[in-house]
Amino acid sequence: MFQPSFEIHRRALILPVMAEKVDVYEFFALCTLLFWDFGLEEQTDECVLIGKEVKDRVMRELTFYLRFVKKIQEPAVRVAQLLTLLPAVQRSVRRFQEDIELSTVFNIYAPGKQFYDLVNGKFC
Repeated sequence: MFQPSFEIHRRALILPVMAEKVDVYEFFALCTLLFWDFGLEEQTDECVLIGKEVKDRVMRELTFYLRFVKKIQEPAVRVAQLLTLLPAVQRSVRRFQEDIELSTVFNIYAPGKQFYDLVNGKFC
């Protein structure tokens, strides 16, 4: 059942990430930029401000990492390359969420409530 999804993840996300030689720090920075959302409904102004500060700090730290650890002369070019991967990460996460939802609805595979909630962003 999940084989088509695995192939989509491999083609759309895994192979491009490998081709760009994205390391774990770059990938986590990408995920933070993509999923640390601020400006959502019913968020306080303080939460929006903190979210923006976190994203700004991640960008500064990523630039520092690229320039001084990876010794990349033009970190802006590397950041641009990494940002082109954001849609693929988002699509893969969405597809995974849909697969888990379908498997639960049709009782094909029951991953457990904690895992289901984690995948769907229900942390409380």
